[in-house]
Amino acid sequence: MQSNMPYDIEAHFQREFEVNSKLYTWECVDNQIDSIIGGNYINSSENQGIIIQGGLDYPKLIEFSIQRYVKCCPNAQIILSTWSDSQNELIVYFANWFKTNSNLHLLLNNKPEYFGGANTNLQIISTRSGIEYAKGCGCKFVLKHRTDMIFSDLRFLDTLSRLNNQFKEHVAESQIGRIIVGSTGTFKSRPFSVSDFFSYGHVEDMDLMWQLDLSSSDEDKRNVDLKPPSLKDKNPIKGPDVKLLKWSASDSKVGESYICSNLLKKSNYTYSHSWKDSRLFLASCFLIFDAHSLGLVWPKYGMTTSYYKYKSGHAWGDDFAKSTYGMQEISFVDWLDYYFELKEENKVTHAD
Repeated sequence: MQSNMPYDIEAHFQREFEVNSKLYTWECVDNQIDSIIGGNYINSSENQGIIIQGGLDYPKLIEFSIQRYVKCCPNAQIILSTWSDSQNELIVYFANWFKTNSNLHLLLNNKPEYFGGANTNLQIISTRSGIEYAKGCGCKFVLKHRTDMIFSDLRFLDTLSRLNNQFKEHVAESQIGRIIVGSTGTFKSRPFSVSDFFSYGHVEDMDLMWQLDLSSSDEDKRNVDLKPPSLKDKNPIKGPDVKLLKWSASDSKVGESYICSNLLKKSNYTYSHSWKDSRLFLASCFLIFDAHSLGLVWPKYGMTTSYYKYKSGHAWGDDFAKSTYGMQEISFVDWLDYYFELKEENKVTHAD
């Protein structure tokens, strides 16, 4: 499909497009479809919503992702939730294109005066706007991801749906099902926290997760239901890891840990400063899946995967280097260990 996008992609994205030229062509999509037994692979996308949230800084990537999703998820409601102050030519471009397909929706949100630490307020507003719109469209499940990434595996939506349907036991009582997040950016050393790159689940669970107060420049506090470690804790978080705990369980309305806090507080479980409690939280409220199995591409820093694996000087480097697990990510296999630990814990708790 020939693009009429008014702006070329930024230089660091251009490099990514050139290095991975096969990925960013329709020939690749068609070849993938032909290689799957049974002919064209179309996701069972009824009642599914895909929210692409954030700025229009990388219009080529956004355009390509929507083209791809329309092809392999033709029944999904695709919602681009962005900002009213974006480049007018880009707004017009997407608005005109979306008029040709009733499953494409453009939301223009007003930015708050204060963006919040790590732009958290912006992510909350654009995501919540998309979730509310998806609910109005009758979506029962919602996937949200940022505008600076794309799922390249053709089966990504079916994979997420099957995972959500498969792991139904021992879900936190506040949720209908687990919320699926990716391994990229979900660190073992950051307790009570998962990556904000993407999340998928029942629309009610996604609504629960993202019902967050915005922070202000002079008041940035939140309540945290974490009790201090006690002498009875067999596996307390201590030493250099306490620094990371302060980030994850601090009272600031910033980043991934704040986004997770709604689920933590509403799960009706009193968690302490222990690695075990962090694992049980991640097992009961979330499902962490390997991002590469979904074909997640995140070329923001010139790499297709987590850039901290290749680039020194990461903002979290010093703390992570001294922590128990460094910058290791939580894989699906790791999460399965947490899940079985949760099952055993429930056996003990409910034993006669």
